[in-house]
Amino acid sequence: MKKMKEIYKKFIAYASKKENFGKVLLGILLLIFLVLTIIYFIGTGRISKIEEEKITRESAKYLSYIEDITESDSDEIDKYIIFALDYSLYNENNSSMTSEEISKFIKTNLNIDVDKEKIINLGITEEMLAKNITYDAGKDIYTINQKEVTGKQISETKIIYYKLNNIKKTTKSSYKAFYDKYVITNPYDMLNYYIDKNAEEDNKEKIVDITAIRNYLLGSSSVSNVKEIIKNNEDDLSKYAETDGSVTISYSLVGDELVIDGIN
Repeated sequence: MKKMKEIYKKFIAYASKKENFGKVLLGILLLIFLVLTIIYFIGTGRISKIEEEKITRESAKYLSYIEDITESDSDEIDKYIIFALDYSLYNENNSSMTSEEISKFIKTNLNIDVDKEKIINLGITEEMLAKNITYDAGKDIYTINQKEVTGKQISETKIIYYKLNNIKKTTKSSYKAFYDKYVITNPYDMLNYYIDKNAEEDNKEKIVDITAIRNYLLGSSSVSNVKEIIKNNEDDLSKYAETDGSVTISYSLVGDELVIDGIN
């Protein structure tokens, strides 16, 4: 204690000298800045349970169709148009959107400034044709048509699922979510797995309802319903799917809405 008092007296004596006052003041300011910076990063780096649940819940609406963007080879905005139409079809039961509606969707949900003129001028690309998207220039309406597909085509279509690994908070309202990418090469592998698992399960409450998988393979249900089953039984993924890298998605909260800021 006595030693501390001596150090304190020496510091006061040093700081009292006119030529040293500026140095001391600068040192104090730097210390305050350092402390505030540490507090800031501690505050922004930790994600609360409530925030984590919100990000997980709100991001689910994007994940069933995010491969429209992540799996695209295009450098154009067509992948965002496809994503908007897929989202509209399966979330809002609306297969058609005007260029203005698509532009608003992209700006609101993906935080990308794409005006309607750019959408109109793009025309119909190869990837849009593959998704059976048409454009009525007279009405300025894009439509994603649910084309007839055979059981063979469905069974040969890979299902991509992104399993959430971790969420980090980067700023007060920004987050990064890290996903492991899983690929189901043949959907029948998933169906057969659950048929066998259910047959061995004695507890009826643990039996997995595979109706959505059957309907999907018959062409009467969307892949988003299959992914809902996957989400509720993620521990089984490795039994019928293979990992294929990872994806990082940056989100931000704008008001109470979750927006995608970037995908890597």
